[in-house]
Amino acid sequence: MTTAKLADVKAVLSAPIRFRSRRKVVQDAQVACALARQNFGSKATAATWSRLVAESRKLHALVRAEQDRLAQLEGLGKSGRRADA
Repeated sequence: MTTAKLADVKAVLSAPIRFRSRRKVVQDAQVACALARQNFGSKATAATWSRLVAESRKLHALVRAEQDRLAQLEGLGKSGRRADA
């Protein structure tokens, strides 16, 4: 098994598995990440580690996009325009 990079370990350990979202794509990514973590725990191989890192990074990206979308919606008024405009 290859040596894990610190960035990969950080991505896995900080994966937002408990982030609440109604979006199906985020929920599916959370499940896939949890399953990849479980698979790595039961069989620690280079392949299961790579899958876990990939699923964690995907989940991070989806949650970041969801948070950005929510922040943008909070900045809009009822008219659909920015409140500060």
